[in-house]
Amino acid sequence: MDNLDLDFEDYNEYPNMPGTPDNAITLGKSTDAADCLLIAYPIGSTRYMIDSTNEGMINGLHSALGENQGIVELDKGKTYDRHEYAYTIVKNKLGPKGTQYLLTFHILKDNVVYNVQGFFNEKGAFGSREGVVMTKLAGENKINIATMDGWKVDPYNVNYKKGYLMNLSEKKDYDEMFPNHPLSEARKVLEYLIDEN
Repeated sequence: MDNLDLDFEDYNEYPNMPGTPDNAITLGKSTDAADCLLIAYPIGSTRYMIDSTNEGMINGLHSALGENQGIVELDKGKTYDRHEYAYTIVKNKLGPKGTQYLLTFHILKDNVVYNVQGFFNEKGAFGSREGVVMTKLAGENKINIATMDGWKVDPYNVNYKKGYLMNLSEKKDYDEMFPNHPLSEARKVLEYLIDEN
């Protein structure tokens, strides 16, 4: 895709899946802890995410997400080359164990909005990031394991209790400790899109 830098490290181009737009590019990679799939394509002049406020995106997600989903983060801004962008990262519960992180990234370049959809699935030792961080925070008396009070919280509204809420281990602060975790992989892709476009 000429207008969008998608030269992510260690990603390979895959054939497009059925139902994927003809002009899409599909990329993927696998680590010991994550299966990662990216689909990028232009969506024309559809600017609803870029024109929305952060509050509008939060409210829209809160009204649309199901019981097995939750917001991890979202934001808007300008890339290194001053192109407007907006993104969301949502978590999805995968069956009895495991989590998928869904990155939706919209960027406006040359009057065209491009969509990059990322699917980052947990594999291997499910819940290892949560376990390590929970033990660390309990040892520092920052959480009470008996009550788990404050462990899971919506990042934008502490009173919002519906769904599969973000937990403290999913904060960006812990990505360096777990570089191959699917959420860390999603944030690496996000950082590249912002820095290189």
